[in-house]
Amino acid sequence: MSISSGSTTSNKRQKVHVDKAVINTTAILMKQSMLNHESIAKAKQVYEADKKRLFKGVNTDQCAEWYCEFMTLKIMNGDYDHEEAKLSPGGIVDEFWHAHILDTVGYAKFFKDVNPPLGEMVHHDALKSQDSADAISRRTNKTARVSFIKAFPVHISCAHL
Repeated sequence: MSISSGSTTSNKRQKVHVDKAVINTTAILMKQSMLNHESIAKAKQVYEADKKRLFKGVNTDQCAEWYCEFMTLKIMNGDYDHEEAKLSPGGIVDEFWHAHILDTVGYAKFFKDVNPPLGEMVHHDALKSQDSADAISRRTNKTARVSFIKAFPVHISCAHL
């Protein structure tokens, strides 16, 4: 449905609503594809077995879901470059990301499978955690404020950030 310059406000709202529905559907389908990926199953095992992890009381399946939501947002926002990262996860998601990255072959295959046709990979920079508190806060807040609200409105919980 195209909107002409003479369309009413209600038509414009309808267009926005349709766009949000498409974004939400795309995000949900991508997240589900990620959750079903063999490398996520492996990362869950690694995460569960990690005796040094900080967030021991959090359900591993929930961590995987939050991680896949975050990766969906990174891909949908074209945020691949670790040096110019626009979005950052919080501690729980970052901890799961570390478990996923350990399987380098599976991590690369994950992006080829869930992000066709190019399969561009989201790179991780461990030194980003040493950025200023302000820079980290800006990236984390942007992730919560803008991206989760747009793509996953049902899951607006910043506890995992």
